[in-house]
Amino acid sequence: MKRATFALLTLLLAGCTAHGRIGALPEIVQPADAAEIVVIREWRFMAAARTLSVTVDGAAVYGMETNEHVIIRVAPGYHVVGIGAPGLNEGTAGVQAVPQQRYYFRAESGFFGPLLQPIGAEAGQALMAKTSPIAR
Repeated sequence: MKRATFALLTLLLAGCTAHGRIGALPEIVQPADAAEIVVIREWRFMAAARTLSVTVDGAAVYGMETNEHVIIRVAPGYHVVGIGAPGLNEGTAGVQAVPQQRYYFRAESGFFGPLLQPIGAEAGQALMAKTSPIAR
């Protein structure tokens, strides 16, 4: 029985993503011109126990749990932001980042995997006030 329980737990946890910073941050040549991408994940019942990976241009940058947000500085230009986990589809959104601007995205649980929805600054700031930041 102990072996079966251990095997089941190992399989369940095998696809989990680490929490916090899990990869290199995007390179910024001129920091004064950087834009900011904010990804916010509120608590939701669906997928609440799973840590999701936040990606920028296909590279995993942060592992995010519920009730958290992360601010990622990026160089101006087009970027694809994503959220997902091993075994799930990745929800993505594109953004044309302008210097010194901030862009907000809300991570949601969808039927086929996570979704990433752009939201306005007012809604984004309100959600940031209700969630905890992930240390950079």
